[in-house]
Amino acid sequence: MEWNISEISSYISYVLSDRRILILAIVLAVSILFAVISLILYLRTKKRHLQKTYKNELDKESSEENIHSHKKSLLKIRRINNPKEALSELGKTVKKASKEILKTDTEMTFGELSEKLKEKNKTALANFCKEIEYLTYSEENPTKEKIKELSDKFEKALRYK
Repeated sequence: MEWNISEISSYISYVLSDRRILILAIVLAVSILFAVISLILYLRTKKRHLQKTYKNELDKESSEENIHSHKKSLLKIRRINNPKEALSELGKTVKKASKEILKTDTEMTFGELSEKLKEKNKTALANFCKEIEYLTYSEENPTKEKIKELSDKFEKALRYK
């Protein structure tokens, strides 16, 4: 059976003249369009989710590396015999860790760090900064036991950032 152009065009006009077929064609076209849009939205959402998950994993890894590096610093601090020197080193470590958590390079006092950490709901570390601030600027001479206690407290505060 051979078709010529006039027969094909008459067949198409016959099919399009039937309203049921025309409505079916429109519904089919809208359904396909809806499926394509849904697929595009799904793929974009999936991509964003994967990017967020990947970023969170990287943040977690770098956080664990930072905690490990701060634990090394704490071990060194615990070996320092001079309590004032140990307190000074502990203060430097606390400031470094706090700045990493806050993702800033700005130099801040312990009070400022405490406020910024509280804003980020890092209350354990914020309270620890206040305690270090008090000890650093008070007339009280820290003991080796107090430094050990503070370094243990700092280690716990890091875990519960």
